Amino acid sequence: MPVFGRNRSAGLLRTHATFRLVWCARAVSLLGDRFSLFAIPILALDKLHATPGQAALLFAAQSLPGVIVALSAATHLVGRSERATMVTCDLVRGLLLAGAAGLALAHQLTLVILFACVVAVGAASTVFDVAAQAYVPGIVDRADYIEANSRLAQADGGTWVAGPVLFLLIRIADPRSTPAAGNHEESDEEDAGAWRRLMSGYRFAIRQHGLRAIVIAVTLLNLGGAMVGSLWFPYLLRLLRIQPALIGMLSTIGGASSIATVLVLRRVMRSASLGLILRASLVTGVLTLWLIPLAARGHAILLLAGYQLIFSSAAAAFGVAAGSMRQLLTPQRLQGRVYAFSLVVAGLSLPLGSVLASAIASSTSVLIAIVAGAMVASVSLVTVRALTAGAAREAEGSVISSVPGRVRGVAQEPE
Repeated sequence: MPVFGRNRSAGLLRTHATFRLVWCARAVSLLGDRFSLFAIPILALDKLHATPGQAALLFAAQSLPGVIVALSAATHLVGRSERATMVTCDLVRGLLLAGAAGLALAHQLTLVILFACVVAVGAASTVFDVAAQAYVPGIVDRADYIEANSRLAQADGGTWVAGPVLFLLIRIADPRSTPAAGNHEESDEEDAGAWRRLMSGYRFAIRQHGLRAIVIAVTLLNLGGAMVGSLWFPYLLRLLRIQPALIGMLSTIGGASSIATVLVLRRVMRSASLGLILRASLVTGVLTLWLIPLAARGHAILLLAGYQLIFSSAAAAFGVAAGSMRQLLTPQRLQGRVYAFSLVVAGLSLPLGSVLASAIASSTSVLIAIVAGAMVASVSLVTVRALTAGAAREAEGSVISSVPGRVRGVAQEPE
């Protein structure tokens, strides 16, 4: 439940015990995710001798289950404990990754087993995210949505530093390391069919111009970003010949940039609209993607460090602004369903982008596939200005007060 009458100047982490527990649990969970993000692709490429195309499909295998289970998760979370669901998902992910690590140490791990593991981990991660998005708006006040999302983004940015550092320390310590080539519903709603419950979130997201704009913008960016991101490790390891330890160090730059961004974002939001932040961060992120293919022409470390520094900052700002706007425009009872719908529509682009990248890289080259991904992401620049301008007008006119940190009005579900 929201904590009323608390001292907002002290911050959520100091004054809100329940949110503090959620934040700590999320940070630990993300640390495992960030470590796995490095360990799994390098394990596949270095020890299991996977091709770049297979590495891209490995990324798709982790993303696709989320698209499939997201709407089902939102439906079955109605009237159930989101916190218990998050704990269960973390336990499942931990056991799966520990099992894969044990098989690798025993030299019994195969690509088939690794693919099966990441599919299951991806599904559990999606259920966790849906539960968390439905849970947090129920425990903090509406006026604290931006701070809550900023704090969660800080945890995300911190694990981008800690995860690679943990991977680097383990890699150095390993003598065998070798250089690489919700909420409760009313009784009549609970008795409704699953399809009707899912469609309520879909209809609300489609009719809300601001929500629709965010979903479209994220989908276009994700499609191109997935094409680039799924080939990140093959590109750096095989083409640019960058050592795994140095790859981890590059990622810590991105994590530090994310932390710095979210620390100052609340102050920026007091003078800049959410729509402006969405536009600026998306344009900056898309343009920065082009530093990745440019690294093949020389000064690779410098360009990739610049990419991590700028793109991570833009992504953190975009994530906080988009998440806060979505929560502000969505009634409490539909938070999980609207998020699940957004996750499915935008998430479909992740496995699709990975499969496209795999096909292009296998038939041409990794570099051409990355250039194609940057071109696809650039398409979002054609529509994002008009879409986010409309989203900003709707959010500022009906939800966000002109007084910093205050919220007026309540988003209404369409009849």
